[in-house]
Amino acid sequence: MGKQSFEELISTVYKPEDRESIGKDHWRLTNKLSVGSAKKDHQKTIKQQTLNACKKMGMTQQTDMTALCDGASNCWSVIETIRPHCKTLTSILDWFHIGKKFKEREGNIPQAYRDLYDRAKWHLWHGRPKTSMIRLQQVQSALTDPVAKDKVQALLNYVNNNRDYIVKYHFRRLNHQVYTSQLAETSVNSLINARQKNKKMQWTREGAHHVLQIRTSLYSNNWLNDWQVVKQGLYTEAA
Repeated sequence: MGKQSFEELISTVYKPEDRESIGKDHWRLTNKLSVGSAKKDHQKTIKQQTLNACKKMGMTQQTDMTALCDGASNCWSVIETIRPHCKTLTSILDWFHIGKKFKEREGNIPQAYRDLYDRAKWHLWHGRPKTSMIRLQQVQSALTDPVAKDKVQALLNYVNNNRDYIVKYHFRRLNHQVYTSQLAETSVNSLINARQKNKKMQWTREGAHHVLQIRTSLYSNNWLNDWQVVKQGLYTEAA
């Protein structure tokens, strides 16, 4: 049998006041609520879970919301679910993932073009996707290795597909506004990577979804409340 692969989506919700500084540009969350879904239901479950999580964390029609995503095409549609339920929604392409994608391709860029490549990233940091893409196109045109050219093209596509969500990250950093999901990324590592991407383990979609419900509940320190809801449902069915 071939190796089974399917999509798992995670949303982590927290309030700005729940960020606690533990050093320069390093934070931890004192309170958060994570939800996850592996269901193949056109994102119906994860959208409802995300909306419920936002409301549990206090979102109302008067709340200004900020959402950060890794840039996958499916993430923005999940975020848009909350727009009718809050005052404003600012959607941002996460700087953590931008930096990660540039770093992954760095080894394919010859030293002669490294400065131009770095300038492309610098322009993104200052909220200039068009100029960044021009620099990346210049780098790609100068490359001769087809593998390197393909990797830069993939980066160009990533920036272009998410250009509407690129902001002035430098400005937000100076004003102590959120611009990276690095805090929430720990939930992905904890909830998915550490266990469910184990090569020795095979998961069905249904099994993975059930595991996610348990792990997100534990990660959010909400297990006792969630278990009481489950038990009440079991008692009702048995009556």
